[in-house]
Amino acid sequence: MKIRNYLSFTFLLAFLVGCSSMRSTPTREHVASIATDTTEEPLVIDRVIEDPIEIMPDSEFADIPNKLPLYRETTLRTWDLLHTRLDLSFDWPNQSVIGKAQLTARPLFYPSNSFELDAVNFKINKIQNLGDSKDLKWDYDGQKLKVDLGRTITRNDSVRILIDYVAMPNESEKGGSQAIQSDKGLFFINPMGTEDKPMQIWSQGETENNSKWFPTIDKPNERCTQEMYLLVDDKFKTISNGLLISSVKQANGMRLDYWKMDQPHAPYLFMIAVGSFAKVTEKYNSIDVDYYVEPEYAADATSIFANTPEMIGFFSNKLNYPFPWKKYAQVVVRDYVSGAMENTTATILGQYVQRHKRELIDEGNEDVVSHELFHQWFGDLVTTESWSNLTLNEGFANYSEYLWKEYKHGREEADFHRLNDLQGYLASAQQQGVHDLIDFEYADKENMFDAHSYNKGGLVLHMLRKMVGDDAFYASLNYYLNQHKYQSVEAQDLRLAFEAVTGQDLNWFFNQWFYSSGHPKLDIQTDYDANSKILSVDIEQSQVPEHNTPAIFRIPTELAIVMQNGVVMRKSIELNERKQTFQFDLDNAPKLVIFDPEKNILAEVNQAFTAQEYIQLYHSAASVTDRIAAIQAIENLQDADNLKTIQLALKDRFWLVRGNALEKLSGELVPNFKAMTLSMAKSDPNSAVRFRAISKLNAEPDATQMPFLKQVVFNEKEAYYVSAEALHGISTLNADTAIVICKQLEDINNPDLVEVISEIYSTSGNPAHLAYLNKRIDESEGYSSLSLYSKLLTLAKKSPKVEGTAAILNLKSIALNQNDDTWKRLGAAKTISELKLFYQSQLGESTEQTRIQDSISKLQAALMEIKSKETNKQLQGIYNSF
Repeated sequence: MKIRNYLSFTFLLAFLVGCSSMRSTPTREHVASIATDTTEEPLVIDRVIEDPIEIMPDSEFADIPNKLPLYRETTLRTWDLLHTRLDLSFDWPNQSVIGKAQLTARPLFYPSNSFELDAVNFKINKIQNLGDSKDLKWDYDGQKLKVDLGRTITRNDSVRILIDYVAMPNESEKGGSQAIQSDKGLFFINPMGTEDKPMQIWSQGETENNSKWFPTIDKPNERCTQEMYLLVDDKFKTISNGLLISSVKQANGMRLDYWKMDQPHAPYLFMIAVGSFAKVTEKYNSIDVDYYVEPEYAADATSIFANTPEMIGFFSNKLNYPFPWKKYAQVVVRDYVSGAMENTTATILGQYVQRHKRELIDEGNEDVVSHELFHQWFGDLVTTESWSNLTLNEGFANYSEYLWKEYKHGREEADFHRLNDLQGYLASAQQQGVHDLIDFEYADKENMFDAHSYNKGGLVLHMLRKMVGDDAFYASLNYYLNQHKYQSVEAQDLRLAFEAVTGQDLNWFFNQWFYSSGHPKLDIQTDYDANSKILSVDIEQSQVPEHNTPAIFRIPTELAIVMQNGVVMRKSIELNERKQTFQFDLDNAPKLVIFDPEKNILAEVNQAFTAQEYIQLYHSAASVTDRIAAIQAIENLQDADNLKTIQLALKDRFWLVRGNALEKLSGELVPNFKAMTLSMAKSDPNSAVRFRAISKLNAEPDATQMPFLKQVVFNEKEAYYVSAEALHGISTLNADTAIVICKQLEDINNPDLVEVISEIYSTSGNPAHLAYLNKRIDESEGYSSLSLYSKLLTLAKKSPKVEGTAAILNLKSIALNQNDDTWKRLGAAKTISELKLFYQSQLGESTEQTRIQDSISKLQAALMEIKSKETNKQLQGIYNSF
């Protein structure tokens, strides 16, 4: 709370009895005498009151809210959940869980005779006190289960209860969010085994959804140890938190797996997964590092999760805190409702990470792997106490991506990653508005999973690191982890840890970046006065105060002043006013002034440069961010200096700079451009640059390039998207040759190759290729299928009597399959509709009127059947327009 003037109790008392002044330090006895003896000598005021107290008329309060502002307080804890044992089996056809939960708990402080749990849409069979085997009474409203313990329990005692129940997670779904698409908590995939995908069960507990498959106190500030007994068909593997203690075959082809987690963690981090996984194990010291993938990807597992053991070692060493758990597993599942989830000791990831080794060239999964791994310390070992403080989980995990890249791939790769995070946050701030990083006023807890908690949180941690220094940063994190392991935390705990280590008062930093909203917008202008020999740097904070708190930011940073001889001087400055001018004595005008040369500050920075200054920026910049900006800004390559700089950038140490420079050049500017581009296409170490080089070559087709392009297509060590671009180049040179090569590549189900092959086939006019397009449509999922439909439609229009072929019959069957995803069904129906419209446009222009009319009738009949059998209301509405 911010109080402008401090008024002592003695002053208020004197004011009420009519005294106009008082002594500065009256005694208690003297205060008493003021109230009873009005003849007392007046006191002397020894300070001036800035704002006199005014009595305001009622009308002045008209705009003052009648209610307190929204405040999302941390969940009240009345019970301490100590241990959870779950005995589970699964009813696949009904997608339900048959469970027995044994919960051990004690009152946190106050005695209690009842125990309230989260349990959503359960059927409760029985609740029993395991201490005396007596049945207990309960009240249940479908959300909260309140158990009458029959006696009062104190904090010096504990209770063990058994809950016999059936959970029906499918019937408890209320929706999802942009980050987590469904809140069912537990998911049965292909439960009847009738779909073209594996049978699986997996959980997704965040935010508070695990209570849809077991009873618990489903809040992030709760934690307990855990045992999990899973009865499954012997053909399946199971995964859960902790270690697999035993696996015992049962009657009727079943097996009972016993998993034990003897370190406490939050209930939302409990997990299970069941399925026909292939398991691949690596080691970090004595810790098992397990990868669970579909059998097809077993040989690629160590590439899918590349460098995981090294990451564990890196983070352990940086934090000076060993990996806190007894194993680490990563599990890939189908139809996952989020990107990945950091369940304690066992991360679940979506199938998007599951690719073959060649598909992972320069496009691996290191970001998501490092992100979820770092959560094992920040989020699992130390857990946010409330969703308002979510950035204590997600900001750290986002920043871990930077830390890993910096260590493994160099500072420039990390800085480019930071630039993407910054742009993501700024775009979100512009489109969706800003809020406090620690947000106690969110509309829905699911909204906390946004570019603030993630991107901004990581960017703020980076600023904190650069401000206190690396050694202090990691020492503070170590202190924080040790002080709060197996506990829930808020942002003030992080501040106090940094203050304890550094000795600094960091309230201003945390108030500004964690407990306030927005970011600075900085307008920078420079001027050199040759007469006074003074460089002036004017910096204005131009952010709109209504959208940013505080209205003025305190920003310690640097200026880099590039002198005429190339020497770069660093000057430390601190922004703390709306408008400031920093002046420096210089004998000569500088070539360039760079604000925040390391690009550490979270801000929108507007600093105009001349064309010559952009050239100098490229040569003098300390940050790859500035080099990227310089190359992007340099235009007018007819200018010799500009052209020379762009040519120099072709050999830049960072791949994106090389790629951007290549995009700007052409044969008209550089005589040996084609040879130079071919050389980059062959030998640049980054596949994205090789891709750009081949694209450049394809823009000016040359038959002499055919052997090289064929070599790229069939190079098994080349990234698929590079090979796909080479195949595209072949098609521009010779369509027949391209089709022959496509036939050889049809079995490769890579989206980049599939896209190019489908494009080549779609323009061929040969209906024989419809089979390939139908096959790939069948294998596609969701939105990605729409591109394939457009290719099929193009080919169908070129192919006579296609409406009676298997291609159109297949589209009809997809549209009628209520188990398929809505995008695929919509695409199939729309393709039939578009083909019908195409035939209608041909009436009157073709000599085959009877055949065309017959085609239209068949397609219309297919559409009518699709419309009549569709059960999805959204699709029904769309189909009405066909």
